[in-house]
Amino acid sequence: MKRAVALVTASTVAGVAVATARPLEITPYVGAEVTISDNIDLAPSGQEDSAIVTTAYGGFEALYDSPRFRGGGVLELAGDVYHGRDNGKKFDGLRLNTNAFGTAEIIPNRVYVDMSGYWRDVLINSDGRISLNPVAGAGERTGVGNITISPSYRQPLGSNLIGEVRTTHSLTGGASGDISTEVRNAARASLGTTRPFGRFGFESFAEYSNTDSDETGDVNDLERMTAQFTGSYELSPRFALLGRVGYDEIDSAGFTEEMSGFSYGGGFRARPTPRSSVEVIVGERYNELNVEADARYQLTDRITAGVRYYQDVATSSYSETELFQARFLQSFGIFGTPTESQLAFAQQEVALLQAAGFLSTGSTNRVYRSTVLSGYLSGQFNTNLVYLNVFGQERDFDILQPGDPSIDDQSINFVAGWEKQFSPRLTGTAEATYRYYTGDNPVTSDSDTYGLRLVADYQLTPNVDIYGGLIHTTRQATFNADEYRENAALFGARARF
Repeated sequence: MKRAVALVTASTVAGVAVATARPLEITPYVGAEVTISDNIDLAPSGQEDSAIVTTAYGGFEALYDSPRFRGGGVLELAGDVYHGRDNGKKFDGLRLNTNAFGTAEIIPNRVYVDMSGYWRDVLINSDGRISLNPVAGAGERTGVGNITISPSYRQPLGSNLIGEVRTTHSLTGGASGDISTEVRNAARASLGTTRPFGRFGFESFAEYSNTDSDETGDVNDLERMTAQFTGSYELSPRFALLGRVGYDEIDSAGFTEEMSGFSYGGGFRARPTPRSSVEVIVGERYNELNVEADARYQLTDRITAGVRYYQDVATSSYSETELFQARFLQSFGIFGTPTESQLAFAQQEVALLQAAGFLSTGSTNRVYRSTVLSGYLSGQFNTNLVYLNVFGQERDFDILQPGDPSIDDQSINFVAGWEKQFSPRLTGTAEATYRYYTGDNPVTSDSDTYGLRLVADYQLTPNVDIYGGLIHTTRQATFNADEYRENAALFGARARF
Protein backbone atom coordinates (compact mmCIF):
# COMPACT_ATOMS: atom_id res chain seq x y z
CA MET A 1 0.00 0.00 0.00
CA LYS A 2 1.69 3.17 -1.19
CA ARG A 3 -0.07 5.51 1.16
CA ALA A 4 2.59 7.45 3.11
CA VAL A 5 1.59 9.65 6.00
CA ALA A 6 4.85 10.27 7.86
CA LEU A 7 8.43 11.35 7.32
CA VAL A 8 11.48 11.17 9.51
CA THR A 9 12.08 13.84 12.10
CA ALA A 10 15.12 16.08 12.05
CA SER A 11 16.93 13.84 14.52
CA THR A 12 16.91 10.96 12.06
CA VAL A 13 17.88 12.81 8.89
CA ALA A 14 21.54 11.88 9.11
CA GLY A 15 20.68 8.24 9.61
CA VAL A 16 18.24 7.57 6.84
CA ALA A 17 17.66 10.48 4.50
CA VAL A 18 18.64 10.03 0.88
CA ALA A 19 22.16 11.37 0.57
CA THR A 20 22.16 12.75 -2.96
CA ALA A 21 21.39 16.45 -3.45
CA ARG A 22 18.24 17.27 -5.37
CA PRO A 23 16.04 20.27 -6.16
CA LEU A 24 12.67 20.74 -4.53
CA GLU A 25 10.32 17.87 -5.34
CA ILE A 26 6.61 18.12 -4.58
CA THR A 27 4.39 15.14 -5.33
CA PRO A 28 0.64 15.71 -4.91
CA TYR A 29 -1.59 12.66 -4.56
CA VAL A 30 -5.23 11.73 -4.07
CA GLY A 31 -6.84 8.46 -3.17
CA ALA A 32 -9.91 6.66 -1.95
CA GLU A 33 -10.47 3.65 0.32
CA VAL A 34 -13.37 1.43 1.32
CA THR A 35 -13.05 -0.40 4.64
CA ILE A 36 -15.48 -3.10 5.78
CA SER A 37 -15.37 -3.97 9.50
CA ASP A 38 -17.41 -6.43 11.54
CA ASN A 39 -16.68 -4.54 14.81
CA ILE A 40 -16.04 -0.90 14.04
CA ASP A 41 -16.18 0.23 17.70
CA LEU A 42 -13.98 -2.66 18.97
CA ALA A 43 -16.83 -3.62 21.30
CA PRO A 44 -16.99 -6.82 23.41
CA SER A 45 -18.74 -9.97 22.22
CA GLY A 46 -22.47 -9.49 21.68
CA GLN A 47 -22.16 -5.70 21.22
CA GLU A 48 -20.38 -5.61 17.85
CA ASP A 49 -21.55 -3.15 15.23
CA SER A 50 -20.44 -3.64 11.63
CA ALA A 51 -19.91 -0.76 9.23
CA ILE A 52 -18.59 0.28 5.86
CA VAL A 53 -16.29 3.30 5.91
CA THR A 54 -15.50 5.28 2.78
CA THR A 55 -12.41 7.47 2.94
CA ALA A 56 -11.24 10.11 0.50
CA TYR A 57 -7.78 11.51 1.07
CA GLY A 58 -5.32 13.83 -0.57
CA GLY A 59 -2.11 15.60 0.15
CA PHE A 60 1.44 16.01 -0.99
CA GLU A 61 4.95 14.79 -0.28
CA ALA A 62 7.85 17.24 -0.46
CA LEU A 63 11.61 16.73 -0.39
CA TYR A 64 14.45 19.20 -0.82
CA ASP A 65 18.15 18.43 -0.52
CA SER A 66 20.92 20.94 -1.11
CA PRO A 67 24.34 21.62 0.44
CA ARG A 68 22.78 24.19 2.80
CA PHE A 69 19.30 22.83 3.47
CA ARG A 70 17.73 19.41 3.74
CA GLY A 71 14.10 18.94 4.53
CA GLY A 72 10.84 17.37 3.60
CA GLY A 73 7.41 16.44 4.77
CA VAL A 74 4.05 14.92 4.16
CA LEU A 75 0.68 16.58 4.65
CA GLU A 76 -2.47 14.52 4.25
CA LEU A 77 -6.12 15.28 4.91
CA ALA A 78 -8.56 12.37 5.01
CA GLY A 79 -12.34 12.41 5.26
CA ASP A 80 -14.18 9.39 6.67
CA VAL A 81 -17.87 8.59 6.25
CA TYR A 82 -19.37 5.69 8.26
CA HIS A 83 -22.27 3.74 6.70
CA GLY A 84 -24.61 1.09 8.09
CA ARG A 85 -24.26 1.89 11.80
CA ASP A 86 -26.83 0.26 14.05
CA ASN A 87 -26.02 2.02 17.32
CA GLY A 88 -26.22 5.57 16.01
CA LYS A 89 -22.62 6.49 16.86
CA LYS A 90 -21.06 8.92 14.42
CA PHE A 91 -17.37 9.48 13.84
CA ASP A 92 -17.69 11.08 10.41
CA GLY A 93 -15.10 13.78 10.01
CA LEU A 94 -11.63 14.76 8.94
CA ARG A 95 -8.26 13.35 9.99
CA LEU A 96 -5.05 15.33 9.54
CA ASN A 97 -1.72 13.52 9.28
CA THR A 98 1.40 15.57 8.81
CA ASN A 99 5.09 15.27 9.59
CA ALA A 100 7.83 17.63 8.47
CA PHE A 101 11.52 18.18 9.15
CA GLY A 102 14.26 20.51 8.04
CA THR A 103 17.91 21.28 8.77
CA ALA A 104 19.43 24.56 7.55
CA GLU A 105 23.16 25.32 7.56
CA ILE A 106 23.20 29.08 8.12
CA ILE A 107 27.00 29.44 8.40
CA PRO A 108 28.98 26.52 6.93
CA ASN A 109 30.17 24.11 9.62
CA ARG A 110 29.15 26.54 12.37
CA VAL A 111 25.51 27.60 12.67
CA TYR A 112 22.57 25.24 12.07
CA VAL A 113 18.83 25.39 12.62
CA ASP A 114 16.81 22.17 13.01
CA MET A 115 13.03 22.32 12.61
CA SER A 116 10.30 19.71 12.88
CA GLY A 117 6.56 19.46 13.25
CA TYR A 118 3.80 16.88 13.23
CA TRP A 119 0.10 16.29 13.78
CA ARG A 120 -1.14 12.75 14.34
CA ASP A 121 -3.53 10.59 16.35
CA VAL A 122 -2.53 9.10 19.69
CA LEU A 123 -4.31 6.95 22.26
CA ILE A 124 -6.22 8.95 24.87
CA ASN A 125 -5.89 6.23 27.53
CA SER A 126 -2.95 3.87 27.81
CA ASP A 127 -5.33 0.89 28.04
CA GLY A 128 -7.43 2.12 25.11
CA ARG A 129 -8.80 -0.15 22.37
CA ILE A 130 -6.45 -0.47 19.41
CA SER A 131 -6.58 -2.02 15.94
CA LEU A 132 -4.48 -2.14 12.79
CA ASN A 133 -7.60 -0.82 11.06
CA PRO A 134 -7.11 2.99 11.31
CA VAL A 135 -10.85 3.79 11.14
CA ALA A 136 -11.86 1.36 13.93
CA GLY A 137 -12.13 2.57 17.52
CA ALA A 138 -12.03 6.21 16.45
CA GLY A 139 -13.33 7.38 19.81
CA GLU A 140 -10.21 6.00 21.54
CA ARG A 141 -7.85 8.49 19.85
CA THR A 142 -7.31 12.22 19.60
CA GLY A 143 -5.07 14.48 17.55
CA VAL A 144 -1.79 15.87 18.90
CA GLY A 145 0.55 18.37 17.26
CA ASN A 146 4.05 19.70 17.88
CA ILE A 147 6.31 22.40 16.43
CA THR A 148 10.00 22.49 17.39
CA ILE A 149 12.85 24.78 16.37
CA SER A 150 16.42 24.27 17.58
CA PRO A 151 19.30 26.57 16.51
CA SER A 152 22.88 25.55 17.34
CA TYR A 153 26.44 26.77 17.05
CA ARG A 154 29.35 24.32 16.69
CA GLN A 155 32.99 25.19 17.19
CA PRO A 156 36.02 22.89 16.78
CA LEU A 157 38.65 23.55 19.45
CA GLY A 158 41.92 22.27 18.10
CA SER A 159 42.15 18.87 16.45
CA ASN A 160 40.65 16.84 19.32
CA LEU A 161 37.74 18.86 20.74
CA ILE A 162 34.39 20.18 19.55
CA GLY A 163 31.93 22.36 21.41
CA GLU A 164 28.27 23.12 20.75
CA VAL A 165 25.72 25.56 22.13
CA ARG A 166 22.07 24.78 21.36
CA THR A 167 18.66 26.14 22.30
CA THR A 168 15.37 24.31 21.74
CA HIS A 169 11.87 25.75 21.68
CA SER A 170 8.74 23.63 21.21
CA LEU A 171 4.97 23.86 21.50
CA THR A 172 2.75 20.78 21.92
CA GLY A 173 -1.04 20.70 22.04
CA GLY A 174 -4.03 18.49 21.37
CA ALA A 175 -7.42 18.62 19.72
CA SER A 176 -9.26 17.87 22.96
CA GLY A 177 -9.01 18.60 26.65
CA ASP A 178 -7.46 15.17 27.19
CA ILE A 179 -4.10 16.58 26.03
CA SER A 180 -2.50 19.45 27.91
CA THR A 181 -0.72 22.26 26.06
CA GLU A 182 3.01 22.42 26.74
CA VAL A 183 5.68 25.00 26.01
CA ARG A 184 9.27 23.82 26.41
CA ASN A 185 12.40 25.97 26.28
CA ALA A 186 15.88 24.57 26.77
CA ALA A 187 19.51 25.64 26.49
CA ARG A 188 22.44 23.23 26.30
CA ALA A 189 26.22 23.59 26.07
CA SER A 190 28.41 20.56 25.35
CA LEU A 191 32.11 19.81 24.96
CA GLY A 192 33.72 16.55 23.95
CA THR A 193 36.61 14.84 22.22
CA THR A 194 36.41 13.89 18.56
CA ARG A 195 39.34 11.54 19.10
CA PRO A 196 41.10 10.55 22.34
CA PHE A 197 44.03 12.39 23.90
CA GLY A 198 46.24 9.33 23.90
CA ARG A 199 43.96 6.89 25.72
CA PHE A 200 41.64 9.44 27.35
CA GLY A 201 38.42 10.90 25.92
CA PHE A 202 35.35 12.59 27.37
CA GLU A 203 31.85 13.96 26.72
CA SER A 204 30.29 16.68 28.88
CA PHE A 205 27.27 18.93 28.86
CA ALA A 206 25.27 21.38 30.95
CA GLU A 207 21.56 21.89 30.22
CA TYR A 208 18.63 23.90 31.53
CA SER A 209 15.05 23.22 30.45
CA ASN A 210 11.64 24.45 31.50
CA THR A 211 8.34 22.83 30.48
CA ASP A 212 5.26 24.90 31.24
CA SER A 213 1.87 23.15 30.95
CA ASP A 214 -1.72 24.34 31.31
CA GLU A 215 -2.55 21.27 33.42
CA THR A 216 -4.30 22.09 36.72
CA GLY A 217 -2.01 21.84 39.72
CA ASP A 218 1.19 22.17 37.69
CA VAL A 219 1.64 18.39 37.88
CA ASN A 220 2.97 18.34 34.30
CA ASP A 221 5.35 21.29 34.71
CA LEU A 222 9.02 20.40 34.86
CA GLU A 223 12.04 22.62 35.47
CA ARG A 224 15.40 20.92 35.49
CA MET A 225 19.12 21.64 35.38
CA THR A 226 21.60 18.90 34.53
CA ALA A 227 25.39 18.80 34.35
CA GLN A 228 27.20 15.61 33.36
CA PHE A 229 30.73 14.46 32.58
CA THR A 230 31.58 11.06 31.08
CA GLY A 231 35.21 10.05 30.73
CA SER A 232 36.66 7.07 28.87
CA TYR A 233 40.03 5.32 29.13
CA GLU A 234 41.07 2.91 26.36
CA LEU A 235 42.66 -0.28 27.61
CA SER A 236 42.87 -1.53 24.03
CA PRO A 237 41.56 -0.41 20.64
CA ARG A 238 38.45 -2.52 21.28
CA PHE A 239 37.78 -1.91 24.98
CA ALA A 240 37.47 1.21 27.14
CA LEU A 241 36.47 1.86 30.74
CA LEU A 242 33.79 4.53 31.35
CA GLY A 243 33.15 6.74 34.36
CA ARG A 244 30.36 9.27 34.84
CA VAL A 245 29.53 11.98 37.38
CA GLY A 246 26.77 14.57 37.27
CA TYR A 247 24.14 16.58 39.08
CA ASP A 248 20.39 16.98 38.45
CA GLU A 249 18.12 19.64 39.89
CA ILE A 250 14.48 18.58 39.35
CA ASP A 251 11.55 20.83 40.26
CA SER A 252 7.96 19.73 39.59
CA ALA A 253 4.70 19.63 41.51
CA GLY A 254 4.14 16.22 39.94
CA PHE A 255 6.91 14.66 42.06
CA THR A 256 6.64 14.27 45.81
CA GLU A 257 9.81 12.17 46.04
CA GLU A 258 13.19 13.90 46.04
CA MET A 259 14.57 13.65 42.53
CA SER A 260 17.48 16.10 42.72
CA GLY A 261 21.00 15.09 43.61
CA PHE A 262 24.36 13.91 42.40
CA SER A 263 24.67 11.02 39.97
CA TYR A 264 27.52 8.65 39.28
CA GLY A 265 28.21 5.50 37.34
CA GLY A 266 30.79 3.27 35.77
CA GLY A 267 30.94 0.82 32.92
CA PHE A 268 32.62 -0.05 29.66
CA ARG A 269 32.53 0.40 25.91
CA ALA A 270 33.52 -2.60 23.80
CA ARG A 271 33.85 -3.42 20.11
CA PRO A 272 34.20 -7.21 20.08
CA THR A 273 34.25 -7.20 16.28
CA PRO A 274 34.43 -4.44 13.65
CA ARG A 275 30.67 -4.89 13.16
CA SER A 276 29.55 -4.80 16.82
CA SER A 277 29.54 -2.38 19.74
CA VAL A 278 28.35 -2.55 23.36
CA GLU A 279 28.17 0.25 25.93
CA VAL A 280 26.95 -0.17 29.52
CA ILE A 281 26.94 2.28 32.45
CA VAL A 282 25.54 1.33 35.88
CA GLY A 283 25.25 3.74 38.79
CA GLU A 284 22.83 5.98 40.67
CA ARG A 285 20.66 8.81 39.34
CA TYR A 286 17.45 10.41 40.61
CA ASN A 287 18.32 8.74 43.95
CA GLU A 288 17.85 5.21 42.65
CA LEU A 289 19.69 2.57 40.63
CA ASN A 290 20.26 3.73 37.05
CA VAL A 291 21.26 1.54 34.09
CA GLU A 292 22.03 2.64 30.54
CA ALA A 293 22.91 0.11 27.84
CA ASP A 294 23.26 0.24 24.06
CA ALA A 295 24.31 -2.64 21.81
CA ARG A 296 24.45 -2.89 18.01
CA TYR A 297 25.49 -5.71 15.75
CA GLN A 298 25.72 -5.73 11.97
CA LEU A 299 25.55 -9.42 11.22
CA THR A 300 26.11 -8.93 7.48
CA ASP A 301 25.99 -6.04 5.03
CA ARG A 302 22.22 -6.56 4.88
CA ILE A 303 21.27 -7.71 8.39
CA THR A 304 21.53 -5.49 11.43
CA ALA A 305 20.33 -5.58 15.05
CA GLY A 306 20.31 -3.26 18.02
CA VAL A 307 18.97 -2.86 21.56
CA ARG A 308 18.83 0.08 23.97
CA TYR A 309 17.82 0.40 27.64
CA TYR A 310 17.71 3.59 29.72
CA GLN A 311 15.86 5.56 32.42
CA ASP A 312 14.85 9.22 32.51
CA VAL A 313 12.30 11.80 33.73
CA ALA A 314 9.56 12.75 31.25
CA THR A 315 6.50 14.93 30.70
CA SER A 316 3.39 14.00 28.73
CA SER A 317 4.68 15.47 25.46
CA TYR A 318 7.95 13.61 25.75
CA SER A 319 6.81 10.69 23.66
CA GLU A 320 8.96 7.59 23.96
CA THR A 321 7.55 6.55 20.62
CA GLU A 322 9.50 9.40 19.03
CA LEU A 323 12.66 7.53 19.94
CA PHE A 324 11.16 4.25 18.77
CA GLN A 325 10.28 5.89 15.45
CA ALA A 326 13.88 7.00 14.99
CA ARG A 327 15.23 3.54 15.78
CA PHE A 328 12.60 1.91 13.55
CA LEU A 329 13.59 4.03 10.57
CA GLN A 330 17.30 3.73 11.22
CA SER A 331 16.98 -0.04 11.31
CA PHE A 332 16.24 0.16 7.60
CA GLY A 333 19.16 2.45 6.83
CA ILE A 334 21.99 1.36 9.06
CA PHE A 335 23.32 -1.06 6.44
CA GLY A 336 23.51 1.73 3.83
CA THR A 337 21.46 4.45 2.23
CA PRO A 338 17.93 3.09 1.73
CA THR A 339 16.14 3.23 -1.56
CA GLU A 340 13.17 5.56 -1.95
CA SER A 341 10.75 2.63 -1.68
CA GLN A 342 12.39 1.31 1.50
CA LEU A 343 12.31 4.71 3.14
CA ALA A 344 8.68 5.31 2.19
CA PHE A 345 7.76 1.84 3.48
CA ALA A 346 9.38 2.48 6.85
CA GLN A 347 7.76 5.90 7.13
CA GLN A 348 4.24 4.66 6.46
CA GLU A 349 4.74 1.74 8.84
CA VAL A 350 5.58 4.13 11.68
CA ALA A 351 2.55 6.27 10.88
CA LEU A 352 0.18 3.31 10.70
CA LEU A 353 1.39 1.71 13.93
CA GLN A 354 1.38 5.06 15.75
CA ALA A 355 -2.22 5.77 14.77
CA ALA A 356 -3.27 2.20 15.51
CA GLY A 357 -1.94 2.45 19.05
CA PHE A 358 0.68 -0.28 18.86
CA LEU A 359 3.39 2.37 19.35
CA SER A 360 1.37 4.74 21.53
CA THR A 361 1.75 4.60 25.30
CA GLY A 362 -1.34 6.71 25.88
CA SER A 363 -1.55 10.35 26.84
CA THR A 364 -0.88 11.49 30.37
CA ASN A 365 -0.89 14.93 31.94
CA ARG A 366 1.65 14.25 34.65
CA VAL A 367 5.42 14.00 34.82
CA TYR A 368 6.80 10.52 35.44
CA ARG A 369 9.90 8.36 35.67
CA SER A 370 10.41 6.43 32.46
CA THR A 371 12.20 3.15 31.82
CA VAL A 372 12.54 2.18 28.16
CA LEU A 373 13.70 -0.93 26.32
CA SER A 374 13.79 -0.88 22.52
CA GLY A 375 15.34 -3.16 19.96
CA TYR A 376 15.30 -4.10 16.31
CA LEU A 377 16.42 -6.75 13.86
CA SER A 378 16.11 -6.07 10.13
CA GLY A 379 17.38 -7.46 6.88
CA GLN A 380 17.16 -6.89 3.15
CA PHE A 381 17.51 -9.79 0.73
CA ASN A 382 17.09 -8.98 -2.96
CA THR A 383 13.35 -8.30 -3.22
CA ASN A 384 12.59 -9.12 0.45
CA LEU A 385 12.56 -6.79 3.43
CA VAL A 386 12.07 -8.35 6.89
CA TYR A 387 12.05 -6.73 10.32
CA LEU A 388 11.37 -7.28 14.01
CA ASN A 389 10.99 -4.32 16.36
CA VAL A 390 10.48 -4.34 20.13
CA PHE A 391 9.48 -1.40 22.31
CA GLY A 392 8.74 -1.58 26.02
CA GLN A 393 8.11 1.14 28.58
CA GLU A 394 7.47 1.38 32.31
CA ARG A 395 5.98 4.61 33.65
CA ASP A 396 6.25 5.46 37.35
CA PHE A 397 3.95 8.24 38.58
CA ASP A 398 4.03 9.72 42.08
CA ILE A 399 0.93 9.52 44.28
CA LEU A 400 -0.06 13.16 44.61
CA GLN A 401 -2.35 12.93 47.64
CA PRO A 402 -4.03 10.31 49.86
CA GLY A 403 -6.65 8.39 47.91
CA ASP A 404 -5.23 9.32 44.51
CA PRO A 405 -4.88 5.95 42.74
CA SER A 406 -1.56 4.98 41.28
CA ILE A 407 -1.51 4.92 37.49
CA ASP A 408 1.86 3.24 37.14
CA ASP A 409 1.86 1.01 34.08
CA GLN A 410 4.00 -1.12 31.81
CA SER A 411 3.63 -2.04 28.16
CA ILE A 412 5.64 -3.95 25.59
CA ASN A 413 5.11 -4.01 21.83
CA PHE A 414 6.38 -6.39 19.15
CA VAL A 415 6.15 -5.65 15.43
CA ALA A 416 7.29 -8.25 12.88
CA GLY A 417 6.91 -7.87 9.14
CA TRP A 418 7.86 -9.05 5.69
CA GLU A 419 7.64 -7.06 2.47
CA LYS A 420 8.08 -8.93 -0.80
CA GLN A 421 8.28 -7.50 -4.31
CA PHE A 422 6.84 -10.32 -6.39
CA SER A 423 7.25 -8.45 -9.66
CA PRO A 424 8.10 -4.91 -10.79
CA ARG A 425 4.43 -4.04 -10.28
CA LEU A 426 3.23 -6.29 -7.44
CA THR A 427 4.28 -5.91 -3.80
CA GLY A 428 2.95 -7.77 -0.78
CA THR A 429 3.24 -7.04 2.95
CA ALA A 430 2.56 -9.29 5.93
CA GLU A 431 2.77 -7.86 9.43
CA ALA A 432 2.08 -9.26 12.90
CA THR A 433 1.87 -7.15 16.05
CA TYR A 434 1.55 -7.85 19.77
CA ARG A 435 1.00 -5.48 22.70
CA TYR A 436 0.95 -6.38 26.37
CA TYR A 437 -0.33 -3.82 28.87
CA THR A 438 -0.62 -3.92 32.65
CA GLY A 439 -1.38 -1.13 35.11
CA ASP A 440 -1.68 -0.71 38.88
CA ASN A 441 -5.10 0.94 38.64
CA PRO A 442 -7.63 -1.67 39.90
CA VAL A 443 -10.26 -0.61 37.34
CA THR A 444 -7.87 -1.13 34.42
CA SER A 445 -7.59 -4.48 32.66
CA ASP A 446 -4.34 -6.20 31.92
CA SER A 447 -4.50 -7.08 28.24
CA ASP A 448 -2.85 -8.89 25.35
CA THR A 449 -3.62 -7.47 21.90
CA TYR A 450 -2.72 -9.32 18.70
CA GLY A 451 -2.85 -7.89 15.20
CA LEU A 452 -2.34 -9.29 11.70
CA ARG A 453 -2.28 -7.30 8.46
CA LEU A 454 -1.95 -8.64 4.90
CA VAL A 455 -1.78 -6.09 2.06
CA ALA A 456 -1.10 -6.35 -1.67
CA ASP A 457 -0.27 -3.39 -3.90
CA TYR A 458 -0.38 -3.39 -7.69
CA GLN A 459 0.99 -0.60 -9.87
CA LEU A 460 -1.45 -0.09 -12.74
CA THR A 461 0.56 2.76 -14.30
CA PRO A 462 3.67 4.68 -13.19
CA ASN A 463 1.38 7.05 -11.25
CA VAL A 464 -1.60 4.89 -10.22
CA ASP A 465 -1.72 2.05 -7.67
CA ILE A 466 -4.52 -0.12 -6.42
CA TYR A 467 -4.31 -2.04 -3.16
CA GLY A 468 -6.30 -4.30 -0.91
CA GLY A 469 -5.85 -6.13 2.34
CA LEU A 470 -7.21 -8.08 5.30
CA ILE A 471 -6.85 -7.05 8.95
CA HIS A 472 -7.51 -9.01 12.14
CA THR A 473 -7.25 -7.79 15.74
CA THR A 474 -7.93 -9.73 18.97
CA ARG A 475 -7.69 -8.53 22.56
CA GLN A 476 -7.72 -10.79 25.62
CA ALA A 477 -8.15 -8.94 28.92
CA THR A 478 -8.70 -9.37 32.65
CA PHE A 479 -12.28 -8.13 32.36
CA ASN A 480 -14.58 -9.59 29.70
CA ALA A 481 -15.94 -6.12 28.93
CA ASP A 482 -12.49 -5.13 27.65
CA GLU A 483 -12.10 -8.05 25.26
CA TYR A 484 -12.92 -7.75 21.58
CA ARG A 485 -12.24 -9.14 18.12
CA GLU A 486 -12.34 -7.40 14.73
CA ASN A 487 -12.01 -8.54 11.13
CA ALA A 488 -11.73 -5.96 8.37
CA ALA A 489 -11.07 -5.74 4.64
CA LEU A 490 -9.96 -2.69 2.70
CA PHE A 491 -9.69 -1.72 -0.95
CA GLY A 492 -8.21 1.45 -2.32
CA ALA A 493 -6.59 3.36 -5.16
CA ARG A 494 -4.03 6.15 -5.16
CA ALA A 495 -2.85 8.48 -7.91
CA ARG A 496 0.25 10.67 -7.89
CA PHE A 497 0.77 13.72 -10.07
